[in-house]
Amino acid sequence: MKNKLTRMLVMTAFMISPLFFNSGVNAQTAGTMTFTVTTTFTGGGWGNRHNFVVWIENSSAAFVKTRILYGGETDHLLEWSSKTPSMSTVDATTGSTKNANPYTYSGIIWIGNDLTGLAPNYTLLADGTYTVAMELAWGSSKVLGTGRQIYRVSFTKGPSPQTVTPANQTNFTNMTLQWTPLGVGITENNQKFYFNVTPNPATSQSTINYSINEASNVGVKLYDINGNLVDVIFDGKQDAGNHSMPLSLKGKLAPGIYFVKMYTGNSEHTERIMVK
Repeated sequence: MKNKLTRMLVMTAFMISPLFFNSGVNAQTAGTMTFTVTTTFTGGGWGNRHNFVVWIENSSAAFVKTRILYGGETDHLLEWSSKTPSMSTVDATTGSTKNANPYTYSGIIWIGNDLTGLAPNYTLLADGTYTVAMELAWGSSKVLGTGRQIYRVSFTKGPSPQTVTPANQTNFTNMTLQWTPLGVGITENNQKFYFNVTPNPATSQSTINYSINEASNVGVKLYDINGNLVDVIFDGKQDAGNHSMPLSLKGKLAPGIYFVKMYTGNSEHTERIMVK
């Protein structure tokens, strides 16, 4: 009788153990990763022009998806070009080489999805450790450390918010990474630059507030979660100082997540807004 009871307990343990050991393994938390970095280089063979790419990798260093790509000299971005699927830019922000040194990239976004499609049809990836990988190329040399540089920042995708502020590197400074689970408020994405949208979440109207250090051409644009341009809010020259402008939402936008992006001569900044 005792042996029979022991066998029954062992069998029961094997049957229920997957429920314990697998709990959380397949969790797929929805949220937003926002990354900011300032790139700096010296001795650029192309003057101030430079190529820059940022992509996401999983814990096995496998390619997940590209988030931004600026520049046509992709043959100099050797690390990124070696990834499979090769040089994929599905729903990434792309453009010509930037022409400023240093240059601040603020609001590099990833919503935890893979390459299968865009919102709302994308597939959320399992929670775990992911890495923001970046590669900068600033001259004819393809040698790591002279004509190009690579750096990686890891974070945990999951139900808890996370902020990572890596130490400054030679070519990558002022780095801030925020993982924000859906439904959790986010903080200002760059403490050295005043830019926010309030109230947030919003139902009918918000106000965009920001500051610029010098007179500059400024663009303020609204994008949906798929990266599609929804509205050009402002495009023109502004003086240095603090600025505010209304963002009308009532009757214009379906409920969901949107991004307000501001461009100046040497930087770009992004703030997430939730419309209820």
